[in-house]
Amino acid sequence: MSEKLQAIYRALRDAIPELKRGVVWCIHCKKRRTVDAAQCLEHGWPKCCGYTMTVDSPEERGALRHRAPNAATPENLGGRVP
Repeated sequence: MSEKLQAIYRALRDAIPELKRGVVWCIHCKKRRTVDAAQCLEHGWPKCCGYTMTVDSPEERGALRHRAPNAATPENLGGRVP
């Protein structure tokens, strides 16, 4: 991996609060995992319960459900995520 590309991943991680905190969550089992978002951008995000883990905290997802009640969530898709 080129040093320029790694620098871009680090800059993205440091510029976006959800990436900078370095935590992902499973939307199914609620497991929490600490990650380096720059590494995840380079190599892929962790998976849990067969799905990619999210950078949105449970509280952030709850707030989003209130703002966008028709958003695709496991709760309104019968447990399935598109």
